[in-house]
Amino acid sequence: MKLKKEIFIIIAIFILLSSMILPDNLGDLDELWNYNFARNILDGKLAYQDFNMLQTPLLPLVSSMFLKIFGNELLVMRMLAVILCTAIFFLEYKILQRLNVNSYVSLICTLFTMYLFQEHVRIDYNFAVLLIILILLYIELKPKEKIIENNTKKDLIIGILAGCTFLFKQTTGLAVIAVNVGYKLLVVSNKDEFKIWLKIAIFRLLGAIIPIILLFICMQAFGITEEFINYTILGATTFSNSIPYKNLLENESIIIKILSVMLPIILIIQYIFGVAKNDNSKTNKTFLALFAYSVASCIVIFPISDEIHFLIGITPCLITLYLLIYKLFTKILKGKIKIFLRYFIECASVGALILYIILSVNPLKEYIENISKYNQLEHFKYIPVSDGLKDQIKQLDEYIKTSEKEVYILDATACIYKIPINQYYKDYDMFLKGNLGIKGEEGIIEDLNQKENIKILIMKEGLSRNWQNPEKVREYIIKNYKQTGEIACFAIYEK
Repeated sequence: MKLKKEIFIIIAIFILLSSMILPDNLGDLDELWNYNFARNILDGKLAYQDFNMLQTPLLPLVSSMFLKIFGNELLVMRMLAVILCTAIFFLEYKILQRLNVNSYVSLICTLFTMYLFQEHVRIDYNFAVLLIILILLYIELKPKEKIIENNTKKDLIIGILAGCTFLFKQTTGLAVIAVNVGYKLLVVSNKDEFKIWLKIAIFRLLGAIIPIILLFICMQAFGITEEFINYTILGATTFSNSIPYKNLLENESIIIKILSVMLPIILIIQYIFGVAKNDNSKTNKTFLALFAYSVASCIVIFPISDEIHFLIGITPCLITLYLLIYKLFTKILKGKIKIFLRYFIECASVGALILYIILSVNPLKEYIENISKYNQLEHFKYIPVSDGLKDQIKQLDEYIKTSEKEVYILDATACIYKIPINQYYKDYDMFLKGNLGIKGEEGIIEDLNQKENIKILIMKEGLSRNWQNPEKVREYIIKNYKQTGEIACFAIYEK
């Protein structure tokens, strides 16, 4: 019975996420950049050497395998997003159950989290890291285990899992590894416990090093180590843009505002019950693990504290919040009120799930009915595209293909136009500050000066540009090149 119920919940989550992701109009640049990484690998290009990206390469590598099997289409990436996010939300449900939260309460909490994420679910390396963090949390919360207890095989596996986060995103990955290896030291109280912790730390660290060593062996074999360092470490230092955390307090969503205020409060509560109140109890163990992985997860919120990074980072804290609310109500409520509320929640959770599914049917039905219309752009088959954007893509692609000169689009949206004609220009088709290597914008200007017989397209004055647009390069083009025309939303410049 329990297995059937869980299978039903997985299917329900899958359907709900499909209704959020599949019918979405083309235009999410993060989705397109991640697809472009995978597409480039499929085409035989080498990360960092042939195309620029800031993060470590496991997600595009895995994604490229699926593109190879199921076809080189953005739709495949969207299906991967559905699968990835289904695993994340189902794991949240399972973690809440492991924390002895009623299954119906766990379900309604999971649905609420999905509601928060509904405009942001996509294929993304930050989601992949979150999935591993939740897997680690689920393992660490296993009941009937002491906080300081050595299990060599288990610790090695946990270390390998933690090390894999580095292969998706190096910054968050290092935080996850550090937390995974060292967090139990916070509650070590004597010499014997320290010795046990040391064994735990050694095997977890050894496990974490394994995937990292394999990554560097592969990079060395392909001769891309230098370029990897250039883009992911040195180049990242040129990233000067940020979104301050205080912006979350001004978010349009009242829920995001409340959660942004509550985040530090939740972390403090976790610390008090997990570290400060060290009594080796089940509660101590639970909050210690929640605190450790919440801290690791929250790294992703900085320096870009926008809604999506915030939601990904706060997920372990959300689980803690649900647990605290559940414990509070079960302690306060007594007798008939408690019984009534239990039945009410059971009915409400099932009702909410059914209603959510019913509401998701319409977008999916409409998408399936119109799917045959979405077949005019290569690699974007079965992806809804607005008529205006479709016409603009066709216009620009025709212009690029018929031009006697090479056309460079110096804008974050370049990938939208280049993907359907199978073009990719390194550094220019992901034209973002901080993604251009150690030389940054000066390097782009230097490179452009060495090119002849090219046309450069930049966004027209008065139209909004991406907040990470390299403005120094734009100003250089306007000052030193001559505008020769316009096409769609772009101004054309030539020497």
